[in-house]
Amino acid sequence: MSPKVSQAHKEKRRNQIIAAAKTVFIRKGFEKTTMHDVVEESGMSRGGVYQYFSSTEEMMRALMDQGEEAFTGQKDRLYEKYETSWGVLEAVVEAHNIVPMDPIGLVVYEYFVAGFREATKERTHYLKKRLHNIKGFYIDVIERGTAEAEFKPIQTPDVIASYLIILTDGLILHRNLGEEVETDISGLIEGLKIYLRNALGMQ
Repeated sequence: MSPKVSQAHKEKRRNQIIAAAKTVFIRKGFEKTTMHDVVEESGMSRGGVYQYFSSTEEMMRALMDQGEEAFTGQKDRLYEKYETSWGVLEAVVEAHNIVPMDPIGLVVYEYFVAGFREATKERTHYLKKRLHNIKGFYIDVIERGTAEAEFKPIQTPDVIASYLIILTDGLILHRNLGEEVETDISGLIEGLKIYLRNALGMQ
């Protein structure tokens, strides 16, 4: 009878595979990464890896889901720290200037751009789901600020949230393109905050 494996051990092994996949994705790009590459990077057996993931597609989505959960799960913690809805939004925007660059951002762009050519549009549907969840985070913050008379929006929460996502995605892209691309990230972030203050009716 084989020994039972604890849930904590399974989670550790799963995270080990995801970390290995991230390393290879950054080194080779998503499209060129194979299951064999990840198996070698993880140091696990082929069967051990396939026990958790059957494709690099599943690994990529697990990696992105981790990032999304970390982002959308921080709202209560941000309110505890900043108290106001504007404080929460400003902290999220400013994070794009101070959080260390993560090259996985370019891999995510590669993943979705290549996905638009798929006949099934499966990745497109997945992207829409992720955008819906992230947009929901921003809309909740905006609606809370509006209910507490902190904001008097001149645009709908949906439009403001969508615009915020588009601009922060652009910031991530520029930060990941490297030093050879001369971009005033701090200036762009300040411009985004100017838009938000106006759109939220704070001025």
